[in-house]
Amino acid sequence: MFYWKYATKSLKRGGQRMVIALLCIAFGVMSLTSMQSLASTFKSLILIDPRLSVGGDAQVTHSETNFLSEQDLAEIEALHQSGEIKDYVPVSFNYNQILRLEGSSHAFFVNHAIGVDPTRYPLIGKIGLQDGRTLAQTLQGEGDAAITRDLATQLDIQVGDHLIMGGENSSIPISLTVQGIVDSTPDYQGQTVFFNLATAQALWGRASAITDVLVEWGNPSGEATLTQNGWSIYTPALQEASNKKAADVFNFMLNGAGILG
Repeated sequence: MFYWKYATKSLKRGGQRMVIALLCIAFGVMSLTSMQSLASTFKSLILIDPRLSVGGDAQVTHSETNFLSEQDLAEIEALHQSGEIKDYVPVSFNYNQILRLEGSSHAFFVNHAIGVDPTRYPLIGKIGLQDGRTLAQTLQGEGDAAITRDLATQLDIQVGDHLIMGGENSSIPISLTVQGIVDSTPDYQGQTVFFNLATAQALWGRASAITDVLVEWGNPSGEATLTQNGWSIYTPALQEASNKKAADVFNFMLNGAGILG
């Protein structure tokens, strides 16, 4: 009873300090809880199906060159005919491009500029456009482009607007006409511009602008064959490890901030 009375008297005499201490504890708990919740949200956004991030069972390119030759594409087609590759889509990846409205000085860096065969892309998943058309219906001619919704919002771009895009990797500035706004992509990536392979050739200034091939394996021997022939293969397993590493960093930072709070 002595200890109990002593403790309660101390609390009564230091009431203001007690209230402040309780408030600090409450805000600390709320900080940690909210940061843990935010970390879980980021984790669910980052850890998507790695096959969707890669665009298939693998993304392959020739390790010796930036661009694939006709011989390289013939090798992929031969593996497709033999059944080692179930299906494939050639693509032209271009990163860190600068995009602006024609006649405007307001420029924006674009993470991904992708040249595709719109009748075959994407290999897995779907691309959703605001007007309900398909990518093949949107990217019919050279210079036609479809941009993701975040780019359209940030630069106030509408269908029919004319854009200028160019940038790193010795690419040539080209004129694009926006034919569609993309609402969703298989890998959930924004800041992306899609166009056909003819436009990719103009951007690179070369007849063959294909940089990678997205593939679905017909059987495991296809991957071994390409590896032996000097191809570089990026798999969903590698993408998953990269995603997990990014998620762990966010988790550590946010939970650390919550604990400090």
